[in-house]
Amino acid sequence: CEGGKTGLDVVSNPDILIDPKYFLECAVSDFINCGCMPYAKADDVVNVTKRLNGGTIGLQSRIDWLKRWKAALGSGPVNLTVPGDVKAPDAPKPLPEPPPIVLPAPGTNPPPNLAPTFWQRVADLFKPKG
Repeated sequence: CEGGKTGLDVVSNPDILIDPKYFLECAVSDFINCGCMPYAKADDVVNVTKRLNGGTIGLQSRIDWLKRWKAALGSGPVNLTVPGDVKAPDAPKPLPEPPPIVLPAPGTNPPPNLAPTFWQRVADLFKPKG
């Protein structure tokens, strides 16, 4: 969730990412800014997953969910307008290819511009339980 794109200061307030008031906005912002739209439009679940996660963990689950959503919504475009609404604007021009996502190597310090609490949470996931 890029603060410059959403106006949300997630660096100083990382809990915004899990706040029900903002998490959808953050997820959509991440999806768009990671360059997922061209792949999503082509049902390319592998490249959407790689863009968001850097790998393919959970790929089969995503493929299954795509099938469920397409069955529920149909294969054509979804009409989100209400009768009497103004016509939706034309789609914006495609964004330029985003830079690759580079994570710090294991055992190295994260870049100083990332919230320490975020990296602490990531590290907590891998602490031995006991």
